[in-house]
Amino acid sequence: MATIVTRSGKGSPLTNTEVDANFTNLNTDKLESAITVDVSIDGDLTFPTDHEIVFGDNSDFKIFHDGTNSVLRDMNSHPLWIQTDGNIAISKRNAAKYYIICFADQGVQLRHNDAIRLDTTASGVSISGDLAITTDLAVAHGGTGASTAAGARTNLNVDEAGTALALSIALG
Repeated sequence: MATIVTRSGKGSPLTNTEVDANFTNLNTDKLESAITVDVSIDGDLTFPTDHEIVFGDNSDFKIFHDGTNSVLRDMNSHPLWIQTDGNIAISKRNAAKYYIICFADQGVQLRHNDAIRLDTTASGVSISGDLAITTDLAVAHGGTGASTAAGARTNLNVDEAGTALALSIALG
């Protein structure tokens, strides 16, 4: 609550300092109220281009649009968490095409032009389409690298079949 200086009798004007102090007290009171109350907006909250929504005592996190890019920016190299008990989807506007879908307590799908290309499952990973490997392919048996248990064998065969290469792995 703001403290306002008044005079008890007529004809007793406030000094300039007292008037200034009254305005300062009123403005401070309004500012404190704006910070400590819940705000409900029924409609749009619009910010001009190149203006930021800033969070944190040290401006740790910012949301803004620079005219070309829409940006979520953490200023202190902290993790950016997206938390939900439901699914998370990154898609084109109006969910016309999906890029990534994370299913709650299930798998993750990476998509190209809305076609599933990599799908994590309870048993591993499923890749749909070609897999291009530009460096060495390492195959580990039982998590032990290139070595295998006595009597076991690991065969990695690449055979030409027509115009494509077929990969077969035999373990055991």
